Amino acid sequence: MLLLLAASVITAALYSIDDNALVSSTSELVTEEMEQIKGILRANNPSTILATGNKKLQLSNEQSNQLLRYVNQVYLPALRARSIFDKDRVYLKASYELPQNPLGRFFNMAVLIKIEYGKYLVIEKINFGRLSVPRFLINMASPYVLDVIKKHYASYVALWDHVKRIDVSRSDITLHYQLDRADLTSLKKMASEALLDDELRARINAYHAEMEQILERLLSREQSIINVISPLFSFAEKRSRLNHQPVEENRIALLTLGAYMVGKAPAKYTSDKPVKVLKKIKFTLKERADLAKHFLVSAAINAVSDAAWSNAIGLQKELKDSDGGSGFSFVDLMADIAGNKLAALAFDASSAAMLQQRLKNINSEQAIMGDISYLPEGLTAAEFKMEYGSTRSEEYTEMVREIERRLLLCSAYQR
Repeated sequence: MLLLLAASVITAALYSIDDNALVSSTSELVTEEMEQIKGILRANNPSTILATGNKKLQLSNEQSNQLLRYVNQVYLPALRARSIFDKDRVYLKASYELPQNPLGRFFNMAVLIKIEYGKYLVIEKINFGRLSVPRFLINMASPYVLDVIKKHYASYVALWDHVKRIDVSRSDITLHYQLDRADLTSLKKMASEALLDDELRARINAYHAEMEQILERLLSREQSIINVISPLFSFAEKRSRLNHQPVEENRIALLTLGAYMVGKAPAKYTSDKPVKVLKKIKFTLKERADLAKHFLVSAAINAVSDAAWSNAIGLQKELKDSDGGSGFSFVDLMADIAGNKLAALAFDASSAAMLQQRLKNINSEQAIMGDISYLPEGLTAAEFKMEYGSTRSEEYTEMVREIERRLLLCSAYQR
């Protein structure tokens, strides 16, 4: 039986790889389409669901494909997928672009799923490229696949109990479900477990523990930002000497700092034990808490911009929504640009270790933030338009050049 299954898998793999994609390339979602998908996701955000409320998610076939394009565009650029609806059936086609190899460019697969009795999923047909899997092999393999799913993804199987009914027509699919608030913690934990490997989880937990110790040693409730950057990057430098991974150590160091500034703790979703609430300290840059936040949040956004797991723990949105909206400020912009510069050096293999040494020994804010004198702040939209026109104007560009000139004097960013 096992030999037959192994031979089937090898044969399927060979037939499924081709130079041509089963799903043709599609254009990127335009802003209006992205907003529509985000609206659907927001409407079905588990945190908004009441304990006694029944919910339903209804998607047209077009919206379903937009959602697949959204996943492709944001999380899995190598994957192309498309859905086709029929009465009580969903047909899924997918093409995955492979690294260069002699067999072909794409892994192609198609699955026809039937919804029986309004809930149960039955695989009616599987195609690997040009190969159609015989029905008896599907029936033979199904019990083994179910055993694997139940063993390794028990929490996902339990989540399926919240689905009450699935209705599929040629035009749309409707998922009826009920989810209690008590399930939110397990949902978030499932998401993080699916997207974080053991090494990354251990690294996040280690930095949280170190951050806890650093904060406990700080006596004053208001501190310069360098009093947390220096010891945390000293910790990153020590770990890098052992594992030779300065880029990844820098990534989680900046993630930890940025998350702290928006009141989040990534370790809450990665630790098997209850995570202690970190001591509250007001960190400042140039004696301003808003600049410290802009600086560290900008750096942290770079740390998670390509990481799907950051969405799973709710961090990316918190970071991007952290600006209070108090009018346009070129001082804030300088802090943002400085944070981006720090991240660029932190995540470049040729400069990551060097930056650790600089931040480990930092003793002045001037090393990371330039002079903020005479930079306009608190501009309303009307005032900004009157003075600078737009972000493409020569007046605005000249202000950015001045900011860049001031930041060039900061020792942390010099190569």
